[in-house]
Amino acid sequence: MVGRNYGQCSIRDDCNLKFMDLKAKRTFRFIIYKIEEKQKQVMVEKLGEPAETYDDFAACLPADECRYVVFDFDFMTAENVTGYCKSEEQDDLCKLKGQVQERA
Repeated sequence: MVGRNYGQCSIRDDCNLKFMDLKAKRTFRFIIYKIEEKQKQVMVEKLGEPAETYDDFAACLPADECRYVVFDFDFMTAENVTGYCKSEEQDDLCKLKGQVQERA
């Protein structure tokens, strides 16, 4: 089922539905999206089960091809509380923290 069309490439409806499942229900640990060249559309390539790890996720990524990904990670706060990004503000902070750690 084809969803929205963005110029030369469309995005399948299930891409957004799976993202909403991950965001609201934490149904998946990660989602890997790819562009299907023949049909010129973004599609879900892989859904990671909640028990899968970052290493499992990384092993699914091809070394020589582009992918778009979402990864739902747990973290420990300074107060020793396990959590995950629950709000847009926290989500932005988590993204920023990840970028800073990558640069270190």
